Amino acid sequence: MLERALELGVEVHINSQVVDVDFHYPPTVTVHTGEIFSADLVVGCDGLRSVCREALVGHPDPPHETGDIAYRILVPAEEMKPHPELRDFLENPAINFWMGPDGHAVCYLLKGGNLYNIVLL
Repeated sequence: MLERALELGVEVHINSQVVDVDFHYPPTVTVHTGEIFSADLVVGCDGLRSVCREALVGHPDPPHETGDIAYRILVPAEEMKPHPELRDFLENPAINFWMGPDGHAVCYLLKGGNLYNIVLL
């Protein structure tokens, strides 16, 4: 996403801790220095203690223990190609998921089709 954003002329700021987000049009982001940035789009991917999520829902939303654990593995697509039962996952990219009462799996291609991401919960 970063590479494409830079290709499109997006200005990227580092060392800019977000302290507030206002989603009214046009959306604005306030950073720890007090500087305010306006944008057409705000992508909130600021993690477990998300300022963006709390601004969006309008109240504190701290993380809480769920007892769930996620296991992740990245498989080189080249290692999947020799296996006929896995080839369709590479030739017809999609988000694949299997859901059950006590867990689920989510799988999809990354890195332009070079890695297959598998997340098990």
